[in-house]
Amino acid sequence: MGRQTSRLHIDVRAALEPRFARLLDLGALGTERELLDTSVTVLEWAVNQRLNGRVVGSIDESTGIFRELHMPYLEACRANARTRSAMPNARRRDRTSMIVLSTQLD
Repeated sequence: MGRQTSRLHIDVRAALEPRFARLLDLGALGTERELLDTSVTVLEWAVNQRLNGRVVGSIDESTGIFRELHMPYLEACRANARTRSAMPNARRRDRTSMIVLSTQLD
């Protein structure tokens, strides 16, 4: 059975291109698709941590100092999850159609 794939076209600011290139290089990734896959995995993990009431951040192993990641998106996900669980019949927006340009079945 073939894989279902979607084509995604994203216009990004020119200022992001060197950041993407750096991340591709640091992670020894070969394609932007690999970078996107990795980015979504990390973001999904962070969202799940917040949904479970955990703080996301990093700790400096040499000093023991913890630094929390402040990201409005993570807090919005947590707030939206609370709202949806309080109102299970609330209509949810589906943004998928806004970003998928074409779908193929291989």
